[in-house]
Amino acid sequence: MQKMIIDRIENAPHYFGLGPQWKTALTAVMEYDPAKFEKGAKTELENGVRFLQFEPTTKDRSEVIFEAHRKYADIMIFAAGEEKLAWKSTPDLKNITEAYVEERDCLLADLDDDALEVPMKPGYFIVFMPQDAHGPDIAIGEPATARRIVVKVPMSLD
Repeated sequence: MQKMIIDRIENAPHYFGLGPQWKTALTAVMEYDPAKFEKGAKTELENGVRFLQFEPTTKDRSEVIFEAHRKYADIMIFAAGEEKLAWKSTPDLKNITEAYVEERDCLLADLDDDALEVPMKPGYFIVFMPQDAHGPDIAIGEPATARRIVVKVPMSLD
């Protein structure tokens, strides 16, 4: 079973061996140019990889929920601002609020009090595997605008 990864962007080539879709995704992470950020842009890359750009306003922890996926891993990079991400192993979630929906590849759950919180900032990336429930957009201090890129990596190349 693959595990969550947190690392500096320049170390992305160390993970190319996970498979061709990972090389595609992590190359996109390394080549990303924040000056070309386009809020809401979605790009299909080779090997089933999708590249999405978000500009959320961070919020109080009490407003954040967990999401988890089965078909895709999420790689998140931060182009501007900072936020905390909550993490918990999906089997350990206490209150699932929306069962897994295959068409959206998503399960939703309340953010548990014992969730691990990871502060993120530009220059780093984090990978959430299917067993990793994650809650993005947690404010560090006052709510603020952040820029985040999510690269969706298929877990198989069917």
